[in-house]
Amino acid sequence: MAMVAEQFRLAQRYDPLQDPVVSAQLRRHAEAMKIKLAMPGQGEVRKALLLGGRAQEVLLTRGHFEQAIRPLIDRSLAVCERALRVCSQSSGGAAVKSQGRQPLIDRGEPSPPSLPRSP
Repeated sequence: MAMVAEQFRLAQRYDPLQDPVVSAQLRRHAEAMKIKLAMPGQGEVRKALLLGGRAQEVLLTRGHFEQAIRPLIDRSLAVCERALRVCSQSSGGAAVKSQGRQPLIDRGEPSPPSLPRSP
C-alpha cells in the first residue's frame, strides 16, 4: 500500500493516506494489485486509480514488491530459526504442538484445559 501511496505523492503532490476514506480505498486497490501480481507469469500490474478526486496510473512490479517485503520475510525466517534452535536445545527434545494459531511447547507438562465448544 505504501508503494502505491508513494507514487500518488510524487505525481500528484497528494498524500492519500491522510484521508481515512481514501486510505481505505487505496488499501482495497493495493490488495487487488498484490493478488494479481501473485498470479503465475505476472511481472507487473498497472492500474488507473481515482483517489481523492485525483486520477493516477500506478505501476507495481514483482521486483519492487519483493524488495519491499524482503525485510519482513527475513524477520519471519529469523523468528522461525530461533524457535527451531530453542526446540532442538531443550532437554528431551521438546515437541511442538499446535493449538489453533499459537504453538504450544510440550515438555511433559499437562496441557491447558480445553474450553467448551459453543453449540
